[in-house]
Amino acid sequence: FQMADEIKAQFGEEIGKLQQLEKDHENYVRIRHKLVRELAENKLIKEGMDVHGDDAVVYKQIGRTFIPQDTIETRTNVDTRIEAISDGMKRVDSALEGFGSKQSAQKDKIVALQQKFKKMAS
Repeated sequence: FQMADEIKAQFGEEIGKLQQLEKDHENYVRIRHKLVRELAENKLIKEGMDVHGDDAVVYKQIGRTFIPQDTIETRTNVDTRIEAISDGMKRVDSALEGFGSKQSAQKDKIVALQQKFKKMAS
């Protein structure tokens, strides 16, 4: 019975690890969706600025007030944000790539423990 209890405890641990992997995966997916929205928004701003050129007046909304901004500085800020968001997406995509194999390996461990327990029970 002691071995069965050890297997049950190990089974519970492995289930917990799988659940944590799934939570982490969901979190990365949420982060990626947020980055996709931010990237689209900043690309839209950049396109608008490209259409109007450097002589356009750009405003930044702070609260209820619109404050004029330097067009060149704004263009640089938008380009920097696009680059940072793209880098963030690459990091998230890289992290997401590994989750499939990690989850599969964890499920295999759980199945092996189930089979081990079944052998003991019979």
